[in-house]
Amino acid sequence: MHRISIFFFALMLTLGISTKVSAGEFFNTAPLGAQVSIVLDSSGGVFSEPESVYKMVNKTVTKIFQGTNYKVIPIEKTDADVQIYKEEHDIVETSSTDKNVPDRSLKMADLKNLGEQFDSEFVVYVRIVSSAPQATEGMMSSGQKSNVSMDFRIYSVAKEDYIYKKRSVRTGKSDSFYKGSGSSKRALEKGLRKDLAEVEKEIAQIHAAMK
Repeated sequence: MHRISIFFFALMLTLGISTKVSAGEFFNTAPLGAQVSIVLDSSGGVFSEPESVYKMVNKTVTKIFQGTNYKVIPIEKTDADVQIYKEEHDIVETSSTDKNVPDRSLKMADLKNLGEQFDSEFVVYVRIVSSAPQATEGMMSSGQKSNVSMDFRIYSVAKEDYIYKKRSVRTGKSDSFYKGSGSSKRALEKGLRKDLAEVEKEIAQIHAAMK
């Protein structure tokens, strides 16, 4: 009787382990060295330090692919090549005021080309646009607020299509008590942090779409 119980206990453990492996099958089958590149497309109207924006976006993308075989290529490694690609293909950022110049953001065909150039299976495309900071006044404080619009998309080079799309618009505020006027940098960062938090809530959905 004890031998039968031990046998069934061992069988249950085996089945349980198999189930766990099956749930993570996507990550185990991703080839070692497979890459994900981040492409940031931001207009000249983004009021913040680029390093801060890079850090926040890189952090979210790294969190999405944490524990997988995928290697994330950060913005700092792709930015120069993306800029050259835009110049060579006459792509002008959305901040352009010249009405005679085509004004468009990167399209799927562009992401396919960039993905192949970076030897990546997925391209994480992040487009950020912020409004000019607006002054706010309170009883004992003043500050600035900015609306931050973010498009966060994951493009599959193999499928030639987006597997995930998220558009978020959030308002960031920076207050200063008594003297001071707040910080446009902090206002944008707070708005962007809210946008990225919406993506991080859907990591399980992203993983399912990538299978």
